Amino acid sequence: MIRIKHKRKKCIGCGYCEHSDPLMWQMDNSDGKASLIGASVANNIFYIDMPDSEQAYIDRVISVCPINIITVDKLY
Repeated sequence: MIRIKHKRKKCIGCGYCEHSDPLMWQMDNSDGKASLIGASVANNIFYIDMPDSEQAYIDRVISVCPINIITVDKLY
């Protein structure tokens, strides 16, 4: 399992994450920032746990984020 973490507060609203993976990311019209669909939040970091098989999709999103606010941790 992997945990995807998104520091949403620092998002600049470029939309690259949503364009790269629209099934996991959505731009919020109320504030112009990206949201990780289905995420929980703790300490202002949005996160969701996913199977390892999603790693390639997340790596693509991480590579296009210009401010590096998306990370992945290996859970086990």
